[in-house]
Amino acid sequence: MIYPKTIRFTAQTIAAAALWCVTGVVAFADSASEDSAAIWHTWNFTPFISVMAVFVLWIYLRGRSKAGIGQRVLFLAGTAIMFLALQSPLDGLADVSFAAHQIQHISIHAFGPMLIALSAPAGAMLAGMPASLLRGIYVPIARVGAIRGLFSVLSRPIVASVHFSIALVFWLIPSIQARALGDSAFHDLMHFSMMAAGLFFWFSMFDPRSPPTGSRYSVRVFALLGSLLVNVGFGAWLAMKSTIMWPAYGTGLRVGMTPLFDERLGGTIQYVPGNMMMAIGVIIVIAAWYRRERRTEGWQRRAIERQASARVGVQELRQRNRRVVASLLAVGAFMFTAAIVVGFLDHLRIH
Repeated sequence: MIYPKTIRFTAQTIAAAALWCVTGVVAFADSASEDSAAIWHTWNFTPFISVMAVFVLWIYLRGRSKAGIGQRVLFLAGTAIMFLALQSPLDGLADVSFAAHQIQHISIHAFGPMLIALSAPAGAMLAGMPASLLRGIYVPIARVGAIRGLFSVLSRPIVASVHFSIALVFWLIPSIQARALGDSAFHDLMHFSMMAAGLFFWFSMFDPRSPPTGSRYSVRVFALLGSLLVNVGFGAWLAMKSTIMWPAYGTGLRVGMTPLFDERLGGTIQYVPGNMMMAIGVIIVIAAWYRRERRTEGWQRRAIERQASARVGVQELRQRNRRVVASLLAVGAFMFTAAIVVGFLDHLRIH
């Protein structure tokens, strides 16, 4: 039996664990050819990543009856985006172009995780998980207090928002980027960190549980606006800067672009699509907040109506009882009066 509390961080656990496995072998693109034409056609299919992607999709599709059509589309689209960001020619281009690298980062940090979180995949993943895997691995891990506590902290909107913003800014520090481009293990760590931050952030924003079980919608909106503010400022600065900050990508043309144009384009990618997704996230959370308030108002209105109906019923009962009592008194008075009249007439007849 799976208790409801074991589902609290199911989606984050499954997605983070699967994507951590995926990031374990991402370094194949680090030795991409300097020939940009060759890079555009280089797909980095690796057995491990492909097997893991198929395995995750197999579990999800086994339990697809627990998800609606829209949820399935969102999950498959989000998974495809993250897979392509790591295995398509984009991965090779990300080693020689700052703009391409930002497309990859926004795919694994924001766009893909956002769609997966919107799909609410916990039910389908649990339903599709083989019994041996569910009972032998997942449930024992989910019951470990330390792990549950860690996931609980990382899933709080404010913590997730700070983690999300730090992951965005930290990995763009020029010296950190230069090391990531030259160290495949460090590059993998960067990708894992960004994916984990994105998954925790979007799952905490789109948590289907309403307060008090889930976090308050006001806190979610505040966290989203905070991350949006960071992205606006940082993205705008990157898009308008006038100096080259990431020479590790090369000082010559980068996939046909000058270094400054390449870096400005990367900033624009962070600024426009990134802010757009944040704004959409705010709208989605506010819409969920509005629906909950409407439901709450409906419950309160029905409760008031029931109470009013009960009061009306009591009043009607009291009025009915008064009418019955009045009728009985009237009948009694009539019978008493009739008895007196009959007795008086009978007395006159006798005399």
